[in-house]
Amino acid sequence: LFLHGEEAIPLETMSRGVSRMAYLLAELALAREGFVALEEPEWRLSPEMQGRLMALARRLLQSGVGPRQLLVTTHSPAIAGHGNAFHVS
Repeated sequence: LFLHGEEAIPLETMSRGVSRMAYLLAELALAREGFVALEEPEWRLSPEMQGRLMALARRLLQSGVGPRQLLVTTHSPAIAGHGNAFHVS
């Protein structure tokens, strides 16, 4: 449910990208594990929404809700620019 002033908009009526972002953030918030891995979370998200997802995920992790670490695999420059890239040899 999205509240806009006095109006309540059900999530099911929003675009698939907005719904997907909300579901991903909810999954993170409810996770009990110390870390969570997301594989290509950019699916169905515009580059702007990808950036918003990562900014909101960072805020969520910093708040102490959900996991302490988020591991992301991506092909998206919009998402890759929000983290510290590394590789394992």
